[in-house]
Amino acid sequence: MERNTAADDFVNCVVRRSDKDMFLKPSLMIASLILPLVMGVVISACILVINSENGYVHFQQEDMEECALAMIVSALILESAVMSFMVFCVTRRNSNHLKRDIVWMNSLSDFVDYHGGDSSEMRSIAQRSKHRSEKTVTVLSMLIWLIIVGILIVFGVFAHRVTSEEETRGITAMFLVAMAPILLLLMIQFLITVGAVYRFPAKHDSIQTKFSEEFKKQCGRFGLQVNVMEHQVKRRMAWVHIILTILTLGLYSTIYLIIACRQMNRHMSVQWRYEEELMGRIIEFEGGNGIESTCEGQPNALVRAIGRLM
Repeated sequence: MERNTAADDFVNCVVRRSDKDMFLKPSLMIASLILPLVMGVVISACILVINSENGYVHFQQEDMEECALAMIVSALILESAVMSFMVFCVTRRNSNHLKRDIVWMNSLSDFVDYHGGDSSEMRSIAQRSKHRSEKTVTVLSMLIWLIIVGILIVFGVFAHRVTSEEETRGITAMFLVAMAPILLLLMIQFLITVGAVYRFPAKHDSIQTKFSEEFKKQCGRFGLQVNVMEHQVKRRMAWVHIILTILTLGLYSTIYLIIACRQMNRHMSVQWRYEEELMGRIIEFEGGNGIESTCEGQPNALVRAIGRLM
């Protein structure tokens, strides 16, 4: 009997899912966002205290407020860079997951065709999950992050060369002016990633649920009984979050980023449980005894995590 390559493709997609899928812990994201700001404030306070205790060797007493303000603003710029990087990570994670799910749905459609079913509706549903702009959005998100990092480096170099009172006040003013384009860049990054980050989990979860419903219907025609994937992520009103982001000058995007991250984690958890059960039923239906390990020679978890962001 001819080997069912569609079933092999699906099993391989499930077994190697960790090459594409990545769970981002909201607690780790919160810590990554808070720690740079806390460290920046603490380091700034230490510099000011040490300077005053040593007779104002670095800058004079009348410049203390200017320097303190410059340090706090620089910490906020660093925080913005971290926030921008988090948005890029989530955008990239969703893009990688979508690429895997396209293979996932195509292999199941081929599986139905192999057994004489009609996969036209399944392929139509799978087509809706594709986003031509996903690569562009990811690249733009990375570009915005690099620009913010560049601004941080430039002002860091200028601040390091401050030697006089006039320069101290000048660099403080420049730091304050720099916050405006950085906040604008964060808002732009939020707006261009609304589809790829914030609306993606609910939309993608709904599409896969409909796909599994049609897959169950087709499998029933040739004797394979499968379940439907649970629809766990509900669609939210994106315009409310956009308004809140604008009103808070982009700061609210941090909260919604964490919400979107939790939604995507929930979707992947449900999908992993569903596909493990489905894989077992397909293997049994095809007369197989199981699958051989395909993990040998694969990179470790850290290397895979870095690779998924590249």
